[in-house]
Amino acid sequence: MDNNNYNNDADDNDVNRLISQPVEEKTNAASRYCFAKRWHLAYFIFFGVFCLYSLRVNLSVAVVCMVNSTTSSDNSTDNNNFQYFGNVMTGYKNEFDWSKSTTSDLLSSYFYGYIVLQLPGGWAAGKFGASRLLAISMLMSSLVTLLIPLCARKGIVFLYASRVLLGLCAGVTYPAFQSMWGRWAPPQERTKLASVAYSGGYLGTIVSFAMSGYLCDHGFAGGWPSIFYVTGGAALLWTMAWYFFVYDSPSKHPTISQSERDYIVTSLGERTQEALSIPWKSIMTSSPFWALIMAVVAVAWADYTFLTSLPQYMKDVLDYDIEKDGLLSSVPSMCQFVSSLFCGLVADWMRGKGLSTRLVRNIFQLTVFLGIAGCLLGVGYVDREHRTTAIALLGLSGFFAGLQQAGYIANFIDIAPRFAGIMYGIGNCIATLPGIISPTIVGVMTKQKSRQEWQSVFDVCVGISLFAGLVFLLFSRGDVQPWAMEVSSQEGHSTDTSRDCTIQREDRREILRDDNNC
Repeated sequence: MDNNNYNNDADDNDVNRLISQPVEEKTNAASRYCFAKRWHLAYFIFFGVFCLYSLRVNLSVAVVCMVNSTTSSDNSTDNNNFQYFGNVMTGYKNEFDWSKSTTSDLLSSYFYGYIVLQLPGGWAAGKFGASRLLAISMLMSSLVTLLIPLCARKGIVFLYASRVLLGLCAGVTYPAFQSMWGRWAPPQERTKLASVAYSGGYLGTIVSFAMSGYLCDHGFAGGWPSIFYVTGGAALLWTMAWYFFVYDSPSKHPTISQSERDYIVTSLGERTQEALSIPWKSIMTSSPFWALIMAVVAVAWADYTFLTSLPQYMKDVLDYDIEKDGLLSSVPSMCQFVSSLFCGLVADWMRGKGLSTRLVRNIFQLTVFLGIAGCLLGVGYVDREHRTTAIALLGLSGFFAGLQQAGYIANFIDIAPRFAGIMYGIGNCIATLPGIISPTIVGVMTKQKSRQEWQSVFDVCVGISLFAGLVFLLFSRGDVQPWAMEVSSQEGHSTDTSRDCTIQREDRREILRDDNNC
């Protein structure tokens, strides 16, 4: 879209008036982060994503405690989740005689459910309200998790069903979170709000791994069941707090200050309460949308390769004893958490200094792709004698990956705030496929477990990242697309409510319209 379109909305005098009129109110409303309701939402989502990832990965550790070690030897390297926490096998009550293939299927069954409701979840969030949908989703996820010990002892089929159902319930969460931000995040705070909120997932993975290993040994109810009781109980407490304290939009929040409500509503425009008419054809033929999809797939491919194959690589090539040094496999996730926390603050600071939204998104997302590509390209040439260098490069690649919060993730809301949930649902649905495909491809490519074979694995990630970076550079956009503008039913014309109150492209300062113009 031509940025000059923004200049048609007001003449120079109007622009000067709009810039100067609300500055004091905007500053006061935007500065009290600890008390602002939009930041309360960010903190709620942070812990919600924390719980979500804990529910997702808890079985990865618990299964090591659950399985009889004489049936599923921990010396085998067929299943990465066993290698990751092999040290917790000794001394536990391993009561199930499951094969390695069975445990692998159990761990992957989550994603078969997760992929189903991505797109319907985005649609339902827009139609029925994201906060209500999230409360139901997390309530169901909590209850299913609490019942997993019972299901496991009832029979393997019941455990399979519980994992698929857990993925099914969790599938609506990220599209619904994106839909919430479409109503709560002012344009100039969009990146920092989302980056802080979604960083909870990285921390949730790290804490869940560490805590679950401890509970296997020292937990109540026989050890491994306590993993599901603790994570499920924590998610249940979060659900109750979310239900009572979170609302779909600023206009519905009973205790938000008038200044903050005016600030958010004026910058975004009040959303229509009518059911959305989704422009499917326009979405599917939008080049900025497909640039985002390509970014989603590329990042997901690298993430899932790390998640499922990194411990195997560390054992095969770097000759690490995963039973003693399994924590090293968490280094990329730790670095992702650190970078995701501050990248949103930096991105919004850059936008406030005059850089366009599109340029900022490109800077961060290209840094992600080029950084990951460079690190993985180097890792492929590192042998056992320089394995510390390999760990450093893998950690650095995780740091680069965390910057995606200021790249494509925020860009969904940039180009279509009204349909961000639906679009993210499509992207997340497609992004689940690498989680299913990647482990199989890695297994085929690394039959001899040699460094050269693993170099080819990393080269695939490099190629996908570079191609996705080129596509994103050419086709991404930073402004609301024409098909995403709200259409007035009375006047029959497009009213881009979020665009009217974003950065004026010539002087790069945020413009807030007064009530008459909004």
